Amino acid sequence: MAKHIAIKTECRVVPVRFQRAVIGPPDRRYPDIDERGFNHVIPAMNNLPASTAVRGNAVSIAHNHEVEIQLVREDIDDNAVLYVSSSDNNVFTVESPAVNQPCTPGKTCNIRLRTQYVLNWTPAVANLEVHYQKKDGPVIARLVVYVMPLMSVNVQPHIVAINSKTAPGVPPKITFDPIAKLAADIWFNAGVDLSFAKTKLLAVNASGTNYLKFNEVDLVLKHHWTAGYINVYVVQELEDALGYGFSTNDYKGYKLSHPGVFLGLQTNGGSSLDRSNDVVFCANDIAHEIGHFFTLRHPSDGPDNNIPGWGRFDSWSMRFLMHNWNTTRRSRSATPHKGADWPEFNTFGYGSGAHGAYRGAAIPLKAINTGKACIDGHCAIVRNHIAKGANNLYGT
Repeated sequence: MAKHIAIKTECRVVPVRFQRAVIGPPDRRYPDIDERGFNHVIPAMNNLPASTAVRGNAVSIAHNHEVEIQLVREDIDDNAVLYVSSSDNNVFTVESPAVNQPCTPGKTCNIRLRTQYVLNWTPAVANLEVHYQKKDGPVIARLVVYVMPLMSVNVQPHIVAINSKTAPGVPPKITFDPIAKLAADIWFNAGVDLSFAKTKLLAVNASGTNYLKFNEVDLVLKHHWTAGYINVYVVQELEDALGYGFSTNDYKGYKLSHPGVFLGLQTNGGSSLDRSNDVVFCANDIAHEIGHFFTLRHPSDGPDNNIPGWGRFDSWSMRFLMHNWNTTRRSRSATPHKGADWPEFNTFGYGSGAHGAYRGAAIPLKAINTGKACIDGHCAIVRNHIAKGANNLYGT
């Protein structure tokens, strides 16, 4: 019996989609897929013009790099015969499944891609195409693939003890190398290569032991700042925040001597939260604050009674690097879902740790909130900012 469908504007049939290939911490081998929005552009970046409307999934991958992504048979039989190919092997190649071999049957199939080396800083673009039944059969889905030449950025980490007049401070007890590696992995497939220098140890005198007030931040920046780097300062506790990020665009407005990034390990002296042993949490927050250093803002979809201007009302907020409140702010009882089909955090590949669900790490390609100060399309914003040069990026 035939089905009759009344279509007001358009009808989307999604036989196949793409997702991150693993559940677990961010990893440069397993990039996030930008599947948010169906009809949005990717902004101009590094002399590459803005895209036409992207009607499907997109992903950014560092050049000269191999990754795995996952194909999901969404609205098609799990045993449907599918082949995948690159629209331009000079941009990227499909390494698995092998040439002329179909995807493995089942709900999901992992696909291995190898990107080519790209000269200069301008990204290259091609499509991963999904063919139905034959290797040259009709294309039923596309993944837009941006291949990103690496833009190297220098980072100087500092471990800071905060002394008071009454007691010496204690240097934060963290092992920084694995945190640095994970933070670098978060930015890598946006083509931003965070190069961490050897960690410096220092001490400053402030009003509270192991505690730095917001109006004391410049005590650190004024006397312990290294030119030509993003200076990252890890302290035991910050006032009213887990981190700060000041770019060259805004640090003077805060009456600071230099731009910089701060990470606090504890809140309320550790009674509420102590992240000293949480590598994923610390790495994500350093990557987030470095995003602010790159001029990125917190995005928002609309008003929120509890956190004005911070609210996100879809599942994207659970894994979006620049959202500082990574949860779905929309009520689970809200229509049309009424509690159904709201993904849990593990669905997005980051899982949870001792302090609950990990913050998200996706750096989106598409520009969704156009016309707002907190516009999406963060990958393009960052790359265009870095391209303005070292003095503009690091400050003088």
